[in-house]
Amino acid sequence: MKSGKVLSTLGGIALFVVSMALPTPAAAVNTCNGLFTIDYVAGPNFALPGDVLRVQLTLGTGSITNGTKLMLSRIRFDMDCNDNFALGVPCTDEGAEVEYEGDGTITTTCGVTWTTGHAISTAPNEIVFTPNMVLNIPAGQSIPPGFCNLEFDIKVLAPSVDNTPNLIQETTGFIAGDAMCDNGTPSTNTQSGSIPLCPNCDDQTDCTTDMCNQNTGMCEHGIEPDSTPCTDTDNDACTFAGCNGTLDSSPGGAILDGCDQNHMVTVCPPDNNPCTDEPGCNPQTGMCEHPPTPGSTPCPDTDGNMCTTAGCDGAGICDQMHIVCVATTTTTTVAVTTTTQPCIPSPEICNDMIDNDCDGLTDCVDPDCNNTPPCPIAHKDPTSIKFSRSGGFDSIKGHATLESPVIDVSKVEVGILLSDLQGNIYGFTLPPGAMQPPGGKTFRYRNIDARLNGGVYQVKIKQRTGGYSFSFAAYGDLSGADNANMRLQFYMGDNPKPYITIDAPWIPTPSGWRAPKDH
Repeated sequence: MKSGKVLSTLGGIALFVVSMALPTPAAAVNTCNGLFTIDYVAGPNFALPGDVLRVQLTLGTGSITNGTKLMLSRIRFDMDCNDNFALGVPCTDEGAEVEYEGDGTITTTCGVTWTTGHAISTAPNEIVFTPNMVLNIPAGQSIPPGFCNLEFDIKVLAPSVDNTPNLIQETTGFIAGDAMCDNGTPSTNTQSGSIPLCPNCDDQTDCTTDMCNQNTGMCEHGIEPDSTPCTDTDNDACTFAGCNGTLDSSPGGAILDGCDQNHMVTVCPPDNNPCTDEPGCNPQTGMCEHPPTPGSTPCPDTDGNMCTTAGCDGAGICDQMHIVCVATTTTTTVAVTTTTQPCIPSPEICNDMIDNDCDGLTDCVDPDCNNTPPCPIAHKDPTSIKFSRSGGFDSIKGHATLESPVIDVSKVEVGILLSDLQGNIYGFTLPPGAMQPPGGKTFRYRNIDARLNGGVYQVKIKQRTGGYSFSFAAYGDLSGADNANMRLQFYMGDNPKPYITIDAPWIPTPSGWRAPKDH
């Protein structure tokens, strides 16, 4: 710990008298040598913010010509000094770096009581110690050992900001009026000391421990324990970065200074479905995905019927009747024609996709339906609309979570309706039996021709705790989706009211619209 050195000066007024009174043989030179030192008697050799140090000011005197004692009324201590400027009393305050710990920490061997009136604070920067009576120090009290000492506590709060960032300079001393010898000569004196600080030991490496040795002032770096988290840089949601207990690096960059980007990897268990692929974890989402295999992929034949051949239907289901023993297969296409007739107002029915009361608002978009009780909310709806740029069909894809008791989805109608305050924009309904297979927990519908001819491309409804997840994709004319105030309703079974998304503006995208998520 660095401490101040003894400094003494001749009294300025006495020197002035010498220069003016030399012609008079009886005149004599008066001196008033007050002495003091700064020492740090407790605390670490190299301080960190939060450390408390104990300061000792030792008071003494040198020779006092034509006098016998120094009469001390005050001594000053400046806690942090900016050494870009002259060090004196007072000095230029460097900021809130050192805090006085209060008069309760003062001890002394001087036979007086010292007070400052200074709070436990960084301000003001200068502490003025005043004895309860003038302290008389006889001449010739050299340091060491000095006449007596004064001790008190300070706390380091912040590093230095001047030209010596690893040192906090401090000063102590007398100014005019603080100390006077009994020969009429004042003593004005300044002493400086400094607190060595620990340097910044951060080596910018996640997998090392960074510590300053407060005895030597040197930085010491160890190795973080295995599995300590470190910065994830591979943008792969399926991997989790962690320290591997070394500081090694790999040529490909997956391990840098012990930070292993593949320290933990999401392992996706198989879903045991012969009609889904096992690509593993999606690095964009971190989720395990099992997309359906292409249509007609062979799957186990379990129906014992020699006239049928099992095959995947392209929607993740093993269809036992994928190929049947018939000579001729007839496919019937049903055309749907919509006829617009004048609206005749009637009471609003809340689950038929019709604007019964002719106010332009359908089902739960109409306040007549969405009051008491309110329509149930379709949660977590990341619906998107994409307009075709090639003159083909527009597309809409969506997903929602619906709170519902358990039902056999294969036996009920399901559908969706997109509308705004001007009316309906797009919707579809699938009849009972369209969702397959019956009696299960995951129901699917798929029509691969919809991409070319328009219509419902696929629907998937899956039972989950407390209800169902409902996802869909369809192609058609969505040119009516021309403003942000749209809402989507989901229909499943004979519920008196459909599920409706939150009332929040949609977000325009470069290719269409995206619904705001409610989570």
